[in-house]
Amino acid sequence: VYKDKSYSDQTFTVGSTNISPSKDRNPPPPNLTNIIQVNGIFFGNVGSKLYFSEFGNPHSWPKVGVYDMDGDITNIVEYNGEAIAFTNNALYRARGYSFNAMQVVKTPSRQGLSSSNYDSLTEYGGQLFFVSNDGLCAYGGGSAVVLSQGKLKPFPSLINPKSVFKDNVLYIFAGQTGGEDGVKMDTRATQQSFSRITQRATSRAIYDQASDSLYIKGTENGKYLSGDNLPLTYESGEISGGWVE
Repeated sequence: VYKDKSYSDQTFTVGSTNISPSKDRNPPPPNLTNIIQVNGIFFGNVGSKLYFSEFGNPHSWPKVGVYDMDGDITNIVEYNGEAIAFTNNALYRARGYSFNAMQVVKTPSRQGLSSSNYDSLTEYGGQLFFVSNDGLCAYGGGSAVVLSQGKLKPFPSLINPKSVFKDNVLYIFAGQTGGEDGVKMDTRATQQSFSRITQRATSRAIYDQASDSLYIKGTENGKYLSGDNLPLTYESGEISGGWVE
């Protein structure tokens, strides 16, 4: 999930062609951001308002296709055929096939995603994982649970954390050069185990499936956990002592 999914489509000028957008359509609201597409409907927001486009048309955003939430929207992602919209303290589910017939439901979990925790959101194993004000959460089946509750007291105050999975282990790198260390959650056992990690990722952390490697970028760049698997060799010295009878 990245922040660079915004655009402004307010001009009718198309360079060096005779094609121009239809003025009869509804242009997108100014400063529309967090734009995604789910089942042919495009979603985006300006502040607390969640907007819906005409089906299959990212250039047409009818004025009635809007839902006002309790608080500014910090992120929108596609999940299981729904648009999941986050505010600081809440999580909403939006679904439908027409801008004037959208269902928007606020989940009862009261867990949200602050703008500073934007990059902590990641999807793995059919669930969404993110850092809320209460700690590490997992969303699935219409509700969110706090996984770190009772495991880390309190959950560390991380600035701009970056989350990524590798081999069923979630790495939450601290995004600041100083302050508290990040968190690692190992899901390979029956019960998740938590530990701390000192490595920082002030810019980003990504998993590359082709090389099965985890990369970080920031004050230090490169492959994380990149130690080489070297063969173990042993050469004995000369043994002389005659024949053993």
